[in-house]
Amino acid sequence: MDTSKLVAGHIYIEMVSEISLGRHELSDIDLRQIGEFTRENILTWVNKRERDWADYGDTLDFHVVCGGVETIPWADEKHRELWAKSFPQGYYKHMEEARKRQEERDRKFEKRVSERAVKDITCYFCGAVYRSNKSLTCARCGGYAPYFD
Repeated sequence: MDTSKLVAGHIYIEMVSEISLGRHELSDIDLRQIGEFTRENILTWVNKRERDWADYGDTLDFHVVCGGVETIPWADEKHRELWAKSFPQGYYKHMEEARKRQEERDRKFEKRVSERAVKDITCYFCGAVYRSNKSLTCARCGGYAPYFD
């Protein structure tokens, strides 16, 4: 397939790897790196480990959707079924629900922290000790400092 006719941002790959499931919107740079748009080239590109999102073990299977049309289908039906079972409500709705759950956990945690008396906090990264009852960000290095002394 001629990648010059593909519009980045409207193309995504959904994949099943050894460790997880993922989705990635393909950019113009991704399309150039892939070259000829074939299953073999895409699999080679995904497994190069040059991107932080690709470091989940080797990709076992994937499919590519371009403009709402499946351009490259799943190679194995069991991987398509695993994807559908994992995201029955759709990938973006799943991610939105996960984000909301995390925000709720963060709010509860921040509430517990703000209710505590002022204590010494030791930064996990640089070892700085400072007094706070709210901030979990180290004033010295900007690192996350969740350890109360």
